[in-house]
Amino acid sequence: MNQSTFKQLKASARKSLIGHYGIVIAALLVTQLLLFLIDIPFNRMIREGAEYLIFPRILLGGAGTFFVSLLSVLLSAGLVRIHLMIARGQTPGFSEILYPFRNRPDRYIWFGICIFAVLFIAVLPGSAVLGISSAQSGTASSAFSMLTVVGILLLIAGIIIALIVMLGWALTVFLLLDDNNLSLKEAIRRSRHSMKNSKWRLFKLYLSFIGWYLLSALSLFIGLLWIIPYISQTMVWFYMDLVPENAEQSVSGS
Repeated sequence: MNQSTFKQLKASARKSLIGHYGIVIAALLVTQLLLFLIDIPFNRMIREGAEYLIFPRILLGGAGTFFVSLLSVLLSAGLVRIHLMIARGQTPGFSEILYPFRNRPDRYIWFGICIFAVLFIAVLPGSAVLGISSAQSGTASSAFSMLTVVGILLLIAGIIIALIVMLGWALTVFLLLDDNNLSLKEAIRRSRHSMKNSKWRLFKLYLSFIGWYLLSALSLFIGLLWIIPYISQTMVWFYMDLVPENAEQSVSGS
């Protein structure tokens, strides 16, 4: 099967977004603003708890921030739902943001937990070694220096492993949105199967947008309101190009 080039994927994304930028930008703004406002009190708890050494406050703030992260997973899936509908020639309503909340939200929540678990496990060894090295910083010895090097190498290795896992799981949310009867385990399995020989291709596609991020800095990052939907729409086309049997699928109603 001949896969589309990056140029073709991006062209399809730009074409499908014509006439739909209003809803995708509004949806992005509302979700990010909502998450920011909800997270304010929890961030304050963590800061105050750390400043005055009030550990219950730190724990409560951390739990709240974790809740906001899971909420972010659901809202992000809602944004993907909107982009999928646009790519398939449908006109999504603003309420589609809440689609994952109404259709087996547990799958998206557990997926978010799986992602956090992978990231935590990946950085734990390196972070632990660097923590030990920092605790021994008063002793200027070769052992301290070696611990620091080992910690950094472990951290880099962990990040690379986590990145490979995330690239393998990249299609999971799309698959869950396309089939409400699909279990999370099966969605991850299918994603890994589809991405088996496409991880490097997807990684290069992500890298191809670096210039756009740098360009957005010239507009004080206001340009991200257009760039992020453009990237998201391109990822939808990457999914439909890689899983052609789902390309023309009609998005099911709630």
